[in-house]
Amino acid sequence: MSLKINSTDFYTPLDTLIDCILLEQGHPNASKLVCEASKIFGNILAYAFPCIGVLNLTTNTIVAVIFLYSIHQKNLQFLFLGLLALSDIGITIIIGWLRLFPTYGLPFASSGGVYYFIMTRSSISCKLVTFAQAFCCTLRGNILLLLAVIRFILMHRPLAYNRLSTYPSWIFITGVVFITFLMSLPIGIIVDMTLVFKLSMCWFTQFDDILIAYQVLFSNTCIVQLSLTLFFNVFFVLKVVKWTSSRRQTTSTNSTESKKNISTTITLLVLHTFTFLCALPCGISFLLTILFDPTSTDVSVEFLRLVVFILNIGWVIIFLQSSLNILLYTVRISIFRQTLCKVLRNVSVRASSVNRVSVQRSFT
Repeated sequence: MSLKINSTDFYTPLDTLIDCILLEQGHPNASKLVCEASKIFGNILAYAFPCIGVLNLTTNTIVAVIFLYSIHQKNLQFLFLGLLALSDIGITIIIGWLRLFPTYGLPFASSGGVYYFIMTRSSISCKLVTFAQAFCCTLRGNILLLLAVIRFILMHRPLAYNRLSTYPSWIFITGVVFITFLMSLPIGIIVDMTLVFKLSMCWFTQFDDILIAYQVLFSNTCIVQLSLTLFFNVFFVLKVVKWTSSRRQTTSTNSTESKKNISTTITLLVLHTFTFLCALPCGISFLLTILFDPTSTDVSVEFLRLVVFILNIGWVIIFLQSSLNILLYTVRISIFRQTLCKVLRNVSVRASSVNRVSVQRSFT
């Protein structure tokens, strides 16, 4: 795509380049801080994200296949871990590959020559992309919270958990998806093309203060769900440790079962803790948007650009964190590790067979 800058659009091909260009030209409003931040941001989106994005899609696809196809019948929690991987795939595609990379990464790598702004193409694309982003992000937060609720039921109402495990999987999937759809619908309906700093942008057309707060707390990085989840899991660890320490004279069967419960709880605690910590940069940046009116001319453009840079780098951190979940599952969940090793061995055997056939054909 040829370089063509429309000054009426919020996004331009020079978003990651203009600050340093103005600084080199001695512009009075140029900022060295923003210039350096834009360089870091541009390099991350142009060169680091493609590697992280491919890794994310690959590892989460493997995780989803193993949990949803191979071992979901072993444990109800495995079903939701598979759904969690699917939501991470959706977030990476929508936010990473469709929005951040063509909006910031490609223009930086091509000096503004190649770019694509999907959020400002039309009113329809604005609504669809925003809704899809809200849906995948909210689904991720709801699944993490639901995993904590399942652990609560397992520990306090094991019989109720056993009854839940007998229900068909599609009931749980449908329920989570439907609730997430309803939670995401207001964001998709009220967002549209509007003016921010007198520039055309995909933003809320009304109830913006309420919806920004709602989007920050319950969608995007899902601060509310992650905070509740972290609280639940810390409580679970303390309760299980206390319970096992008071029953050291139990049978070996009960002891093994206790260790299994502790191991599962710690696994989810580690997952939720890293998810929460990696979501903080993005979440804090979103929270800052509540403190000021983005349509006001009193807000510093320099401050806004720094917030946008930090926010989008925060998404890359989230992509990296979700792509490394496979390591946690491999170390902490034995049946996942066994299934993964079996899959890798089968792939290795098939690859070796293909290579032998190719070599034999080359000599005939």
